[in-house]
Amino acid sequence: MPIMTTGLRLDHIAVVAPSLDAGVAWAEARLGLPLDPGGQHPQMGTHNRLLSLGPDLYFEVIAVDPEAPAPPHRRWFDLNTPPAVPRLAFVLTDPGLRHARAHDVHALTRGDLAWTYAQARAGGLRPGLIDWGDTAPPPARLPDRGLRLVRLTIPALPDLAPLADPRIAIDAAAQGIIAEIDTPSGPRLLG
Repeated sequence: MPIMTTGLRLDHIAVVAPSLDAGVAWAEARLGLPLDPGGQHPQMGTHNRLLSLGPDLYFEVIAVDPEAPAPPHRRWFDLNTPPAVPRLAFVLTDPGLRHARAHDVHALTRGDLAWTYAQARAGGLRPGLIDWGDTAPPPARLPDRGLRLVRLTIPALPDLAPLADPRIAIDAAAQGIIAEIDTPSGPRLLG
């Protein structure tokens, strides 16, 4: 069944890392700025660090939390098997999770944050889907350090309909996900 993406927009870009320390070091070296604190996701057995990409978008480094018990279900971003090196992933905002499969949906909380998340199928290139409901998403809570996403280039996926978000470019020749980000010290490519 195709993933229908009409009206969906980019929610955030994630760096899926072998460990949080490795992912933070990788991201900070490329972006030239320290990441802000994030938190833990007990329902997924992960933890993260964050960075604003403007008023409606953020950047996340996420990894398995070695202090958390493993969840009884598959972790998001295929983190049941952490990658050997950091890799990019992305999540789309889908109000009401209209495009999600019921068995892949998880209601999650952390502090005063509450959201519903639909896991992407295994493979790492497919987007996750998120609905923040009445919760203000992370960009509203993070300091603006002047970073902005210029473009997120993703490979052509056979059952992914054209995306509505102009920041996403589909490139049939792309081998992975590439983020072009303007920083206070100039443009940076991550991928």
